[in-house]
Amino acid sequence: MCTWFTNTTAQNTVCWSVIHFLDKDSSKRHDSFRNSEWGPEAAEALAREVRVFKVPGGKDGKELTMAEYIDRTPSDLMSKVMLEEIVFDTWYGGRTVLLGDACHKMNPSGGVGGIHAIHDAVTLANWMSTLRLADEEKLGKVFKKYRNERYPVAKAAFATSQMLTHNFGKNLLSVLIREMMKRIPVWVFKRIIYKMYASRPQASFLPLVEDNAPLKPSYQYSLHKTLAINKELAKKATGSSTISNTPVTV
Repeated sequence: MCTWFTNTTAQNTVCWSVIHFLDKDSSKRHDSFRNSEWGPEAAEALAREVRVFKVPGGKDGKELTMAEYIDRTPSDLMSKVMLEEIVFDTWYGGRTVLLGDACHKMNPSGGVGGIHAIHDAVTLANWMSTLRLADEEKLGKVFKKYRNERYPVAKAAFATSQMLTHNFGKNLLSVLIREMMKRIPVWVFKRIIYKMYASRPQASFLPLVEDNAPLKPSYQYSLHKTLAINKELAKKATGSSTISNTPVTV
């Protein structure tokens, strides 16, 4: 099944995109690890398959198809990307830790993948800032705290991304979801918006930014916890420095 759409830009140009949905059987035929799937040849091959797809427009009674856009698009501006949707359970091991698409791959149609990668980085950096000796045992504890904080958020974002992806489908479920989205009560819509934008993490080791948004940010465990830890570490460091600088009479 394919879904295609076009949109105009401020530069008076047209962007177009085609999404080819794969099931379990077709996924096996489209090996995402083959180099050929990422080259210009793969994009041109897919473009040839969708030339006859109709799009709004046309004049003098002539129907407009994707061929009109494809023929006017330089081959070096066309690309094909194999997408996978999954949230992995394993995020770290030893001295290695993952973030972003490496541990939670989301469909770009949901518009949440990139921002959650940034949130991962902020959360991980907060916990890393509490380390003084980077031994593997302490790293493992820090990585576990990072994963425990971000994993539930990633799962929720994944579910939202999948729901938004259905907006582009043509099956019965996609039609029902689109109709439901048109009839969502205002209070439900506000709750959805809050969940999408309430997570606004900050770095505990940098000056905090004043948040004047009408929606209050959700509680950020790593921020408040690491602020307290770093404050305690600074106290201990100051105490040690004071003691070491005190003259000692022998």
